[in-house]
Order: sequence, then C-alpha cells, then structure tokens
Amino acid sequence: MKNIYVMVVCLSLLISPLFVCAGAEESHAVTSASVPSPSPTTPPGNQSRWNDKDKRKISGIFTYQILDETRKEAAIIRVNKAVKDLTIPSELDGYKIISIGQIATDGSYIYEYDIDVSVSDLLEEKLETLTIAKGIRHIGYSAFADCKKLTMVNLPENLYCIAGSAFWGCTSLKKLTIPKSSYKRAYGDGVIMMENAFAKCSAERVIFESQEFKSFANSYVRNLVLPRTDCRKFALTMDKTTIRQVSVDPYVQTVSLLCEENSSGTIEKIIINGKKTKLLKWDSGLSFGTLYTIPKAKCIDWAKKYKQTYKVKACGKMGKVTRKKQKASWKPVKTTVKTFRYNKQKKKWKTTSRKVKTYYKIYGKNRKKGDYKQIKTTTKTKYKAKYKYLKVKTVSTWE
Repeated sequence: MKNIYVMVVCLSLLISPLFVCAGAEESHAVTSASVPSPSPTTPPGNQSRWNDKDKRKISGIFTYQILDETRKEAAIIRVNKAVKDLTIPSELDGYKIISIGQIATDGSYIYEYDIDVSVSDLLEEKLETLTIAKGIRHIGYSAFADCKKLTMVNLPENLYCIAGSAFWGCTSLKKLTIPKSSYKRAYGDGVIMMENAFAKCSAERVIFESQEFKSFANSYVRNLVLPRTDCRKFALTMDKTTIRQVSVDPYVQTVSLLCEENSSGTIEKIIINGKKTKLLKWDSGLSFGTLYTIPKAKCIDWAKKYKQTYKVKACGKMGKVTRKKQKASWKPVKTTVKTFRYNKQKKKWKTTSRKVKTYYKIYGKNRKKGDYKQIKTTTKTKYKAKYKYLKVKTVSTWE
C-alpha cells in the first residue's frame, strides 16, 4: 500500500507542470522568465470595473478609470480638451496608467457591453502629434480613430497590444515606428496588433521593429523599413495593403510575404542589401514588382523560384587613392545594373545590362589610431580633403 501511495505522489509531481504549461499557452501568457508577466499590466475584463462611474476621476485634461486600487492601476478613458499636441502620461494622481481606452483581458474590444468610454471625440479635428509614455501597455479599440490631422505618433517600447481600429482613418500619418517589445508568446513575439489597427492610413514611412506586420488593411505605406534590431525574422501580412517600397537591413535573416485567403496585397519594390537575407513564401493574392539586391544574395533564389523580376547592382574594384597635399583623386569605377525578367511565353529569363552612376563614400581622420568618419557621398573622382588620412569606398548597395 505504501508503494502505491509513493507512485501516486510521483505521478502527480510529473503531470502537474504539464497542465501549468498548457494553461499558460492557452492564455497567451509570456513564455520567457526574463520578461515580466503581462497579468499585472492587463486591464481586468470584469465589466463592473469599467461601468462603475464612482471609480472615474478627473486629472487635468484627462478622465481616468481606476482598475485596481491595490495595484494602483488605471486607464485613461477620455481626453476632455481639444489639443494639437498630446502626451499620454504614465501616472496620474499616484495611479499607474496601463491602458488608453477600454480593452478586454486578451486585448480585444468587448462588443457585448455599451460602455461609455471614448478617448478621441474632441481630438479628431485637432490632434497633430501624439506621444505615449513608457509603461503604458495597451492602446484600446478606436482610441485615436479618425484623427485626420495626426501626422506623428511616438509609441513606447514594450507595448503589449494595439487594439482593433486604434488608429483607423488617421489619413495624415507621416512617420510611425512600431517599437520592439520583449513580450514572448507561443503564437508570436512582440506587439499584438489587432485587426485593422491602422486601417485607412496613408503613411510616408513606417519603421517596423516588431515581428509581424499586419493590421494595415486598406492602407498605403510609401516606405516600410525593417531595421537592425533584436528581431531578425519578419512576416509581412499584406491583406488589402499597398507598399511602395520595403527596405530591409542586412542584419535581417528572413522576410516572409503573406496574404490571407481570398485577399490581395501589393509590394511594388523591395530592397535587400544583405547577402544572407532570405525571402520566404509567396501567396497567390500578392502582387509583386521588383526585387533590388546585390550579387550572390540568397534572396535571388526566391526570385528565380517564383519567376519574379530582380535587379542586381555591382561595382568594379576600387583603385588606389592618390594624394597631392590636400587634393585626392582616384580612377573611376564602373557600376552596372543587371535586370532579370522571366518570359512566360518562351519560358526563359531575359537579362539586360546598363551602366549607372558610381557613388563614392569618402571617410577621413587626422590621427592614425582614430576611427574614420564619413565626410560625404559624391559621384566625382576628386576631393579636396583637410584630413591627414583618407579612405574612399564605392557604394555597391541600393540606397
């Protein structure tokens, strides 16, 4: 009997961690021990907390809702004055602001309840710049929707989620950075962007530091930048989105191009200057223009596989820079661009080549042990330099 009891105890110890892990994954909790758990910064889904008007306070131009008295957490639910430039603070009256507008525990909007929460009514015709303080984790449903004059948004790092339609219809948006986030989940790291978070926007430049690009449905982005960050793998979900240009840093390992079933999207131009950067996947709903890259780049394999047009830029070898006092000169270097197009009728690749201007980056320093700093970029082969040491490199990448 004693042996049976010992076996039961051992089995319970082995099985219990499995249930804990399964439960954590189902609730989309943070999976990394080094990252703070999202539960302390997640607005409670309990509707009574949002409906209880006794928990609403006014501080300056803000109305906030107390969400947890013990943890001193609150959400801004209204801006009571039309302002041109707005900063959302991380604290009001000793309460930590964790949310803008109302969201449920999982980051979604709760449609079943008609809750009197409206952040942006007075801002729609006035707001131009928005800064959200560090520490705020959630941007609620339609929080800044239809702010037609909004040109710049400064988002904090470690956002947990941007809810659906949060910036819907912000048609004047020029520059936007989706920040990196240390939240790790079984279904994808970084910021959660709910459906249509940036729908109907027309952004000049979007710098994307998180893992997955989506929620820009029915939008136009002139230049999407995938920069050098901790994130080295990106997925671009292109549903009803047009991107004029995607610029990929050489540090990026992979870029996946995706599209939902029965949907469509367009990338007119993608620039990849890294030899090791790979393009992955291809959905039939995507319309693709031209890949711009360098010789022997891995992404060329993708272009060949899917019969996509690609251009390769190559520079000749840079010669020696000669100096006569402050005057420096060098022999011109030839730069060529080869274009590869697939002829579907003949089932052959056609290659054309043309010469283009060669650009030179000039670097200088005055001390032998110092670091070179870039002085200028030029197409000329002569330069008058005040620096003792000079270095010239051709620009072989697409700028």
